[in-house]
Amino acid sequence: MHEVIDNIFEHSQFTQAFALAKSCVNIADYCFLDNGISIQNSFENKNFNFKNDSDAILKAINGKSIKQVSGYIERGYGLNNIVSLLTLNNNGSVLIASRRGIVYIDNKKVYLKELLKKSIEGTIICLRFEINQDFNNFYSLIDGFHNFEVDYDKN
Repeated sequence: MHEVIDNIFEHSQFTQAFALAKSCVNIADYCFLDNGISIQNSFENKNFNFKNDSDAILKAINGKSIKQVSGYIERGYGLNNIVSLLTLNNNGSVLIASRRGIVYIDNKKVYLKELLKKSIEGTIICLRFEINQDFNNFYSLIDGFHNFEVDYDKN
């Protein structure tokens, strides 16, 4: 959770941010939202290219970072580690919405959606996972980098 909150402070230029948490039976839901500049505007400010708003979110999940620190190659893996930990063999899911893009990942599947008429000011990140999950593969999941890709035949 710290990584998501840290990203809000480092990247979003928000004036308001909220964190919500709820548990029900064996499921925990966390949702973080801000009214900042959005993932896409952060990328555009650094002249990063992306196809559409959901592609920009997927690039952020896959390690693209606006904070390039000389000599520090691990930049951008925090969000990837969160998504990997929750969705790879742990029955969790992640939904990220920013501007017109929505990315939903569960059980190693990636779904993309573009809003046609409305857009989100800022970014929303929702995390869902089983409370009683063992996470015994914690270090193997965060030790490496997982590239999340869309299967366009199933999307």
